[in-house]
Amino acid sequence: EPDQDGVRRPPLLGDFKWQEDLDANGELYAEKFDAAAKFAAIKGWVFATITEAAISKTRLKNIKKLHMPVHTEGSARHQELAKHLFAKLAKMDISTPAKLIKSLRKADREEGLFVIWMLIGRHDLECNLDEDLTLYTEIPLAAKYVEQVCCSSMIVPGKGKLRFDGKK
Repeated sequence: EPDQDGVRRPPLLGDFKWQEDLDANGELYAEKFDAAAKFAAIKGWVFATITEAAISKTRLKNIKKLHMPVHTEGSARHQELAKHLFAKLAKMDISTPAKLIKSLRKADREEGLFVIWMLIGRHDLECNLDEDLTLYTEIPLAAKYVEQVCCSSMIVPGKGKLRFDGKK
């Protein structure tokens, strides 16, 4: 998308490294970074190494909070809960994790919250990660899923990620 001046910037291929790690192991990463830069150039992208200094403290805190849910393999139970949560969201414009987990049975609420974090971390649900991620964070339904959920698509696992498609 164009920026505020109407300039269209190329996509960024970024590799996050802690500054301490980059200082200590920069030479070990040099070949990887060179290959990434060449790949990005071929695609018309820009490659950059990003450190914690370039990310807001709140966003970094949220990234850390979402790390485990993002890297957890989606189970059949997670799929069931995600389907229920998307069905609830399809009836609302905006919700919060608190409202969504109240729609679950008490026994499912803790795992349901984990699924919400999983969906946010995997970009299946949208929210502002520059604000503290709490039970009261506003979550608008990602419009790309409304029709699929309403048409009772199946949620299927894909390499550790929950995704929607029409496959059975």
